[in-house]
Amino acid sequence: SGQQAGGEGDELQELKAMTSYWLRAIHARVPGASVMLVATHIDLAECEESLKLQSEEVRRCVEAELKLMSDEEDEMILPLNVLNHGESYPVNCLTGDGIAELRKSVFEAVQELLWWKELIPRTFLRLEQAVKQRSRDEAVINMSEYMVLVKQAKVHEEEVKIATTMLHEMGVLKYFGHKMTNDKSDTGNSLSLHCLPGIFHCLGCQSFFPQRIHASRQNKIHDNDVANAADITTDAGRDPSKQEQDKYSFEDSVFISPAWMIEVLKGVMRHDWRHLDTFKGDAIGSKKVRKLLQLGIIDEDILKNLWPREKCDEAHTSATRKGIDVSKAVALLRGCDLAHFLGAGGNVDAAEKQQARTRELLCPGIIPHFMRQHQRAVSSSDDFFVSREYEYNIFPAGFTERLVVRCAGRHEDVDCSAGMAVMRGWGRLLVVSWSSEDVVEHTLRVDASTLQQMENFEKDLRALEAFFPGMKRRRQQSEKTRSGEEKVQVGIFWYGKQSKQCAQEIKKTIESKYSSHCYPLNLSCNIYTVSDSVSEDSNFLVNVLCISMECSKKTAGAKIFYNLWNKLTHKKATIIPVILEDYKKYIEEKKTLDKWWPVEIEGMEQYRIFHEYKREEESMRMLYEDVMMKLRRGQGSLLDSMSFCNQNKLLCQDCMRDVNASEEVGEYDLSKKSLQDEDIMMQEVTCSKNAHRKQVKEVLSFNNSFSPCPSCAKQKRVPHFFSRRACLSKLDRTLTAKEYCPSCQREVDV
Repeated sequence: SGQQAGGEGDELQELKAMTSYWLRAIHARVPGASVMLVATHIDLAECEESLKLQSEEVRRCVEAELKLMSDEEDEMILPLNVLNHGESYPVNCLTGDGIAELRKSVFEAVQELLWWKELIPRTFLRLEQAVKQRSRDEAVINMSEYMVLVKQAKVHEEEVKIATTMLHEMGVLKYFGHKMTNDKSDTGNSLSLHCLPGIFHCLGCQSFFPQRIHASRQNKIHDNDVANAADITTDAGRDPSKQEQDKYSFEDSVFISPAWMIEVLKGVMRHDWRHLDTFKGDAIGSKKVRKLLQLGIIDEDILKNLWPREKCDEAHTSATRKGIDVSKAVALLRGCDLAHFLGAGGNVDAAEKQQARTRELLCPGIIPHFMRQHQRAVSSSDDFFVSREYEYNIFPAGFTERLVVRCAGRHEDVDCSAGMAVMRGWGRLLVVSWSSEDVVEHTLRVDASTLQQMENFEKDLRALEAFFPGMKRRRQQSEKTRSGEEKVQVGIFWYGKQSKQCAQEIKKTIESKYSSHCYPLNLSCNIYTVSDSVSEDSNFLVNVLCISMECSKKTAGAKIFYNLWNKLTHKKATIIPVILEDYKKYIEEKKTLDKWWPVEIEGMEQYRIFHEYKREEESMRMLYEDVMMKLRRGQGSLLDSMSFCNQNKLLCQDCMRDVNASEEVGEYDLSKKSLQDEDIMMQEVTCSKNAHRKQVKEVLSFNNSFSPCPSCAKQKRVPHFFSRRACLSKLDRTLTAKEYCPSCQREVDV
């Protein structure tokens, strides 16, 4: 019938699309590879004529695809070699028909390969057999156990790297660590494994390349660094415990079971997620599942649900029947550059963060192709200093996912969709966007806040180009989006001798503490005096003002300092006032601690809290943490840093009921009330507009559209009130979201 014909046409189109896709994928990964087409399950074909029709359509598709690829590629990329002129070998696995002919054809094709009859050391083959034998019982072994197998196979110590690399490329095992060094002649050089697809294409593990910084991993060691180099943590301001650091580490793991590795990948690259229906009825669990399926972000406590226990038949090895060790599975994903633990910002003590924080694993490959709308729009092009655009012949499967993971490893936070990734870290911003799958042109656009970010991106991009040698960079275009220089992260301003010494000490402390964490991005921290020419459009992400009594003198320099100060407050810039000892004594004597700034300065009400300058370690540490927290709060955008406005307004219920919409609504001021008073809730307060009187508890009850800061309450101070609407919107992103309280200066769990 016509309907059946239409259905058959759709099937042929799907078959041709699949053929074209895999030819492109193979060519991108292994240019010059030999491809043999096999038509399996021929017993399911309606008739022999239908089988011939499908085979002929595939042959024509291959012919057209090869011609198109030859027109696109240059002479430096080897073309695919499709055997048997694109004709398919039909086989019936039930009856065995066609198997003998297929086996004969495979053998003949292998004999034509360049390395046919190339000799392999017997010790390498013994090691291969030993690994395969061990994989029947275990999926992952540690390095010491692997070295026992190496020793038993009698592999020479100078050939251990070569043998392991061969097995890695063949897919017999996978090793991503740096613990294999030659003590005699190769000390200090880490193992470099250049990985080919091996016996299973779906793994496609990422190669290691010189000078790559593995910032995306818990063990971030330069490839050319010694194995015992100091580890670098991605979690901002926190050195994880050894136990936590090693939990998901691949450094000491040798993965030896291909079947187990495929099962691990099936956990995150699947079409059927019905096993997660167990979370139905669980509000928190359902939200985490939605976050997994829509954003590709997996909470640590549900990782185990990716690999549910299933009944295994006898074909499974005992290694797969034992189930999936979650920590080893995550280590494999991280080793393949398919997953990355999101960094955590904030200004919470390490001990509290260790106990309360739930880690999140980003797997970009999970994000469905229709998730195009990005979580956060970029404020403006002013956030960037340099941009580049690339055009390629193809984006092979896994390319953009690996690129996002590698770039995310150099930043603290990443928001990712199916067509864009926004990375933020220490006030810097990197946006990577790419064309969708259904377009002819494959373009990649990158916008970065600094040249260093762009250079790091170029390194990651070239590493992936080496991993996918069939990718051809057709075009590259660079442009600077802003004139002048890159935005400075921390600007320190001073006037006067004492203020200058304070600025120098602050700069030294910030740079020293920042460098001690070995973050992958540099920190720009500059000192400016009133005599320096700072342009009107200069934007510093964090502005530190060093204030002494010299600033209050009626001099031309002090006047310029005040003008600068007023410009910052008018722009609602991020300001950290640092008060020197002489100015602190002055405001204490005047009893103006509540309004300590000079009368010439306007709009300082939202900057009431200041740092008292002391050279003690604790004081400087708090100042440094405040600077880092404010950088993270902005996440690279000046507009983002201004979005957390003061919500500390208690509206009058009677005014809202009685007055017209055009009139002002009265507010209640609790700033002079002390929560230490036992009867605070029963006290009456008067609104600012119409003198309506209410008890404090009634005012707070009515203003339940705002959420009081629990940290302020613990400290017995009048709380800052967060917008509940803003808080709830943050919960759509993550259940571990935090908001900054300007009153107690802490990050509070939403």
